Parts: sequence; C-alpha cells; structure tokens
Amino acid sequence: MKKILLILIITLFSCSNDDDVTNRPLPNLTFEGNNTFGCIIDGINYQPVTRDLDAKYLFLERDAPNGYWFSINADNRNLNKFIRFERNLSNIPLEEGIYSFGNQENGVLNASYSIIGDVIWNDDGSGYQLVSNYVTTNETDGELEIIKLDENEKIISGTFWFDCIDSAGNVVEIRDGRFDLKYETN
Repeated sequence: MKKILLILIITLFSCSNDDDVTNRPLPNLTFEGNNTFGCIIDGINYQPVTRDLDAKYLFLERDAPNGYWFSINADNRNLNKFIRFERNLSNIPLEEGIYSFGNQENGVLNASYSIIGDVIWNDDGSGYQLVSNYVTTNETDGELEIIKLDENEKIISGTFWFDCIDSAGNVVEIRDGRFDLKYETN
C-alpha cells in the first residue's frame, strides 16, 4: 500500500500543466499547416490548447446573403481565455495579403478576446460568471496578414496584431501573432 501511495505522490508532483503555456516561447512562423497559433496579450505569451484550435474557410449558400466565411478559434480553456477571428460573408474570396480589422472592404474582419472569470455567488446560492469581452472596432487598429493560402492542401498561415476594447473603454494589445493552420471547409 505504501508503494502505491508513493507512486501516486510522485506521479502527481512530476506532472506539469502543459496547457498553461504562458512561459513557453511563441511558435515559429511556419507555412506547412502545423496547427500552431501564438501571440502576446498585454506582454504575456498566449497559446491555445491544441484541441481547442480550429480554422474554417468556406462558401456559404443561403437564401441571402451568400458568401465566403472565414474564422479562427484559438481557445485556452485552462486559462479561460479565448481569441476569435471572423470575416463575415463576402462575395470576394480570401487571398494572400493584408486585411484590416473593422474595415468594410472585402468583407468585415473582426476579432475578439474574451476572459471568463470566476463564479460570483450570491447570498441566495445563485451565481453568475464574469465575462470580459474585448472586440475590434472601426476605431481600433489591427491587421491580419495571410502569407500562405493553399486551397488544395487547406493551409492558411500568417501574422496578426490588433487592439481590442471592452464596453468600459479598456484596451488590450495583442501583438506578434502568428498562425499556421489546416482549415476545414464544412
């Protein structure tokens, strides 16, 4: 019994939480569809948990409007932090090049950064969770550069930076972003 307890204790203390990646260096900028993503949020490294990283690029046919839709979700549920990019429906397909956040040309490209806080308990036992949402607007700066878009291999790679703001006017700076993703088309 002592041996089992000792093994359990050693195992618990030797395991590290590799999902808290704030002290890891950002991934290199690559162009092979390595499913990497990283950036610096207000001076702190951020990387999503791989299972919570996805990209989509597809043409949606609906009653109206029809168009190309693009999104990246880069979540780290262990840190309760989430980054999202979305380009609304556009009749113009994505191309390699630079896109400005909030710009009305070529479909509107938006980004958001969310932090899920702790549960706040009321005296009656009910509770709520604080969520801080920061979004890009026409007044905030930022760019997404698509360096590689390979529609045959379904790879999208590039860089980004942006400022985003919450409803109280607090600004978050997201810098040195890079991504190299395989995207889905459905």
